[in-house]
Amino acid sequence: MSKLIERTAKGTIWHGASQVALTVAGYVVAVIIARVLGPAEFGTYGVIYSFLMTLELTMLFGIPAAVTRLIADGKDEDGAISGTGFTLVFILCSIAFTAVWLLAPLLARWLGVPDAARLFRIAAIDIPFFGLYFLISHTLNGRRDFAGQSVATLLSSATRVAGTAGLAMFGLTIAGAFIVNVAASIVRLSFVFWRGDRRLFTFRLTAAKPILSVAAAVSAITVGAQLLLNLDLWFLGSMSATVGADTIGHYVAAKNIARLPNLIAFVMNAVLIPSIAHAAASGDNETAGRIIRGTMRFLALTLVPGCALLMLDADAVMGLLFSKEYTSSGAFLQLLLLANGLLHTLCSTLITVLVATRHQKWGSVVALGSLVPAVVLSLVLVPRFGAMGAATAAASSAALACLFAIMVTRRFVDSLTDSWLVPKVLLALAIPGAISWFIPATGLLLVIKLAVLFSIFIGAALLLGLLSRADLLMFKGGKR
Repeated sequence: MSKLIERTAKGTIWHGASQVALTVAGYVVAVIIARVLGPAEFGTYGVIYSFLMTLELTMLFGIPAAVTRLIADGKDEDGAISGTGFTLVFILCSIAFTAVWLLAPLLARWLGVPDAARLFRIAAIDIPFFGLYFLISHTLNGRRDFAGQSVATLLSSATRVAGTAGLAMFGLTIAGAFIVNVAASIVRLSFVFWRGDRRLFTFRLTAAKPILSVAAAVSAITVGAQLLLNLDLWFLGSMSATVGADTIGHYVAAKNIARLPNLIAFVMNAVLIPSIAHAAASGDNETAGRIIRGTMRFLALTLVPGCALLMLDADAVMGLLFSKEYTSSGAFLQLLLLANGLLHTLCSTLITVLVATRHQKWGSVVALGSLVPAVVLSLVLVPRFGAMGAATAAASSAALACLFAIMVTRRFVDSLTDSWLVPKVLLALAIPGAISWFIPATGLLLVIKLAVLFSIFIGAALLLGLLSRADLLMFKGGKR
């Protein structure tokens, strides 16, 4: 087994562990807020937080990902890439923070929370800390120091959970939740700054041209992907007076669960770009192809059964993870798991493959092109069917985006999957799916049921040759 594939596997483990921690922490924080504040205020928090996340990921215009690519290509010996990326991100964060602070009242009215200008301003304090952390962590990934960002993520996850739980004991508010979010960003920024070579992060603009040339396409990808993920909620939020604050709170709760599988896309994005780019720069197309096929197999063995089993018990999952008050949101969860969980994660990973193989312009075409049906479907379905219309629009637009991404990626990658991968995965899922359908469960029994069903799926995957001893050795760092 090549050293690059071994490092990629280990990087996947590092990022996988940290993203699981981040996702679990996000869920725990969401549950605390939902239970303490109730559906209406939780809906307000969810709308503002989704806007903050989208802004933070899009305001950087793809610069962190471009820095990762260029460093992985071996173009940062003098630190010009790192320093220029740091400077550009600092400028963009300053602009974004100022804009949100000044436009807070307008943003609050636009997103259906007219009395929340103060909350938008508090949330915006996170912008500079997040932006600089995101840039520095990407420089670590470019040097294939996957542990750096992972440890920072673990520290920030612990900070968010501890801070939110602490406030819940003494009087939790939406503003307090956003202040804890800022504290978590400060913690992870401090760690990656200490972990990285601080001499590289000096103010300079000497490498602006190569960074911006790559970042332009990556920025379009980020904007398209984040809008596709959040348009349904924003359209629904703008109709809060019609659909009701409680309904939006239930929708936000379902969306929080549905986006759990997105952690896989974050892991793949962090690991695939430097790994495939390094292989391509070395002329090792065979290794790059093996990494891509391995990624698709990993998605098939984790994403498909995870989403499918949760969809079959959607009502019970909502009741277990939030409270009985949210069990009526199961129908939202089923559609959103299909949209945000399965299809969006697959689409994002395929776009990441395009970026890593130096076809980022086509990745931007996929991301931006997918917005057209998303906007049209939301405009048609949300006013007429409310929350169910938003979820249906999300699922339909994600399906179209995924189909588009597959068609484009196949133009540049000889083989995306091993033969018979999809039929074998569906066959392995047939028995646990049937059991889940006929045997309902709630509470702790639901947890046990899901664990048993996933174990059955893994056993079937072993029998069908989808998993082997070689896979286990790769994650242990052994040799084939």
